[in-house]
Amino acid sequence: MLTGKYMSSHRGSRITNVFVRSLKKTLLVRHFLFEEEIIMAWIYLLIAGIFEVVWATAMKLSNGFSILSYSILTIIGMVISFAGLILASKHLPLSLAYPVWTGIGAVGSIIVGVALFHDHLSPSTWLFVILLVIGLIGIKLTTNH
Repeated sequence: MLTGKYMSSHRGSRITNVFVRSLKKTLLVRHFLFEEEIIMAWIYLLIAGIFEVVWATAMKLSNGFSILSYSILTIIGMVISFAGLILASKHLPLSLAYPVWTGIGAVGSIIVGVALFHDHLSPSTWLFVILLVIGLIGIKLTTNH
């Protein structure tokens, strides 16, 4: 058993150890919550990008908003797309979220245009589409989010 100055030092050490363990546990929990928020932000951004393609496609099919069902789908797609971007921007920087959102929409719209509307793209255009995808991947890989 410790007495005198050693006892108080030992007690202080125990309190410090408890504090440090508690702090580590708190930081670990916050880290995992932060990671979960970032993962959800990326999911929201992916969904937002997909719905950007949905509304752009529906807008084309609406024939100048003259077909009601496609016009309604356009508006619903826009709302979901913007809502997803807003949710993603809460945890991702705008300089990351917006280019990825527009990139998903651009590449997705090109794919839909070729597949559904038989758009013809030159080989050089396909090269730039590939460069766009590489750029989006590069943006993702070079950020901390």
